[in-house]
Amino acid sequence: MRKITLLLFSVFLSVIAYGQNYAIAGGDFENWTTFTDNLNSYGLKSYATQGVGKGYNGSNSLNIAGTTTANDYVFTAFAPSSFPSGSITAITFMVKGTSDAKSLSVNLYKDASNYYKFNVGALSSSDVTISSSASNSYTGTINTDGKWVKVTLDLTGITDFNRTAGVNFLALKTGSSSTYALDIDNIEFVVSAAGTKTLNATPTSLDFSINMGNSTDPKTVSIVGSNLTSVPTYSVSGTDAAMFTVTGTLTTAGGTLSVVFTPTSEGSKSASLDVVSETASVSIPLTGTATASNVETQTFTFKSGLEPWTQVSVTGDQLWVSDSSYGAKMSGYSGGNVVNEDWLISPSLDLSGGVESAWLTFDQAINYAEVVDFPVNHTLWISSNYTSGAPSTATWTQLTIPTYPASKGWTFVNSGTVAAPSQFIGQANVSIAFKYISTADVASTWEITNLILSRQMSSSGVDNISENSLNVYGGNGKVKFEATAGNNVEIYSTTGQRIYKGKTIDGQNSINVNVKGLLIVKVANRVGKVVL
Repeated sequence: MRKITLLLFSVFLSVIAYGQNYAIAGGDFENWTTFTDNLNSYGLKSYATQGVGKGYNGSNSLNIAGTTTANDYVFTAFAPSSFPSGSITAITFMVKGTSDAKSLSVNLYKDASNYYKFNVGALSSSDVTISSSASNSYTGTINTDGKWVKVTLDLTGITDFNRTAGVNFLALKTGSSSTYALDIDNIEFVVSAAGTKTLNATPTSLDFSINMGNSTDPKTVSIVGSNLTSVPTYSVSGTDAAMFTVTGTLTTAGGTLSVVFTPTSEGSKSASLDVVSETASVSIPLTGTATASNVETQTFTFKSGLEPWTQVSVTGDQLWVSDSSYGAKMSGYSGGNVVNEDWLISPSLDLSGGVESAWLTFDQAINYAEVVDFPVNHTLWISSNYTSGAPSTATWTQLTIPTYPASKGWTFVNSGTVAAPSQFIGQANVSIAFKYISTADVASTWEITNLILSRQMSSSGVDNISENSLNVYGGNGKVKFEATAGNNVEIYSTTGQRIYKGKTIDGQNSINVNVKGLLIVKVANRVGKVVL
């Protein structure tokens, strides 16, 4: 049975200042106690010795003394996965031999039983590079005339080296003799630096501006990735992140992302589009200006009642109710799942008289149903000819709810902006309705609160006003003027927000507006101003 001599270094690697060369911990053979402790920790024993005073650039070397048995080995275990990113392109070491030294075979194990073989022999005093081969011309006696020679084992042609700690080994195999000795020092691995992982964005920032409630045209940002192995992911962060919608698909090479700004409140908005892959990242600042001076809003929490909304039950005994904690609530469960169709219908909404667009948002929670049922049994509708009674008396168009909860539960999620279709703008009798359905199989609980209805008004009704045809006065929060009955009356702030719309009575009109500042009053074709 052949004798195997084992030399095992720590599987942890220390980086030595040799440029892109990385040495095995203890690979300079200066601390022999550390070396033997490492051996003992793996239950192994070495027959090699420390060449005291024989080192290449230090005091000591690895000394392989001659034996009378052929096929003696010295093994070095290493953890290539601990190297920095990049490819191991070579193994280098220093060797010194005399005329009685023998050849040296170096086996690089790519797994537990397969290896690449390098034969080192017949060396002179010149450095040498050896390619991997089952057999090659470098055989015979190593005689460097007592000088140190650098041996480079070229690994550039090796593509299946798995770089797994505890599997890969470097084995030094010697010939048989009782007199020869080889000194080896500075076993190192040459690692080609991987290209730096980077992500870059063009342009480096995006800025938007639009009236509140509208969506901007998409703006694109080009992402370029270099040396990535993982596909980048993207997300939007920041206080106003919900107002910026990002779509697109990325690869390791990058791609194009589209960003849309949909503000839901007035003022300056900001967020950050963050793209990340491995150690590379890039952040694109997103800014937007939301103009809301000509936007009217109505808010319904439904926590103090459903009025002025109306609940209509088409099927089933269960009804929409008001919950003081959660808002409007509908459930088709009553001792079991009960078949229901129930509508919660808004009061008539006037989208005429200078309304340019209209939209709504709300918060919702859905429980006791699967996500697949959400868009089927919990829907939103709009009509321009509903008056009262059964929903079937009117024509309804379904609106898309952009965002449902990601899972069932009691967590409220904002719906996103739901815009009124263009054919409803200009209509004076528009209704919005929530439609709930339950079956004998599924009876969820649907909760709705913080509903905001918004209308964007045209500023032209204010900008073109002539102020000399209507005598307006007021005080104590009231606007007063003389008119005949039946005329349209509208009151605007100077920013264009309409704060009142109605019909005049005959004689003196007194309208309570509870607004301070300069107001513009329009009665039929007459316009005047008043300061309250």
